Amino acid sequence: MLPRTIFTLVVLFLSGGIIAAPPAIPAESGDGGASVDSTVSEQFPDLSLPAPGVLSFVPPIEPAAWNDAERAVIKECAPGASDEDVVLWRFPRDGWVVVATADERLCVCAPHDGKPVLVAMHRIDFGGGSLRGVAGPGIDVGDLDGNGTLDMIFHWGSGGCGLAANIGNDTVVLLEPATPGAAASVRFLPLGTHYGMHPLDVDRNGRIEFLVAQFVRCEMCTDGKPHNFWIWELVGIQGGRLVDLNATVPDFPRFEWLSFAPEDRWRTLLTPAMKRKLRGGGLGFEPYRKGAKG
Repeated sequence: MLPRTIFTLVVLFLSGGIIAAPPAIPAESGDGGASVDSTVSEQFPDLSLPAPGVLSFVPPIEPAAWNDAERAVIKECAPGASDEDVVLWRFPRDGWVVVATADERLCVCAPHDGKPVLVAMHRIDFGGGSLRGVAGPGIDVGDLDGNGTLDMIFHWGSGGCGLAANIGNDTVVLLEPATPGAAASVRFLPLGTHYGMHPLDVDRNGRIEFLVAQFVRCEMCTDGKPHNFWIWELVGIQGGRLVDLNATVPDFPRFEWLSFAPEDRWRTLLTPAMKRKLRGGGLGFEPYRKGAKG
């Protein structure tokens, strides 16, 4: 699916509700005192982001605008929940409705006879988030797996302070509308908790990949000093599952030193053995299989 040569960045796309620039973090002292410009284009000019319109932010619907059918599925999803305990979204097409609740339930409803019907529920299992405000849940929609139907990325921020403010939890949700002889189906693919996530289109084929950041600390690097790093991982979708794409792109996973000096970002402070130890099992996804379906 992915070529060995990485394409040049052709467009910068950041979705308004869910995709933020890589986090502003407490940097270490370096040789210079300038702040690090940590936008995706600055850090990863060799990666292509989705073209405008490939992903669309979906705003939540205010409770006053919920209809009776939507209130019925809310009652089924979260019995006894108040309006303040629920966020609801209507997709711009296809009639899907999504509900998130304060007790971390994600309910997906497919259209049936003009009304939403609950077809799947997923536990986010993410503490500390709030339903309201900047750190509240958000949804971007688009055809993530290239099969022509609408899918979504569900994001929930931590609402923390300092470094913890960058922590988020994302779930990729693949949607299959009902067809003659087949009911609607939903597949939840948790990206899990991380320190930053960006949708990509690395090979510009219309399918979405994901750039995911984790935070690690090396107690003794090659210079004999402790340093903090981001580990940037590449994840894709294959056969309806999330897969590890790091081996398909040169220099991934990438280790970025948290330094004040921009020229130090990619400085070699870790041996291959150190990197393997710090990364451990990575994000835990199976590797991409060349030639496999999807």
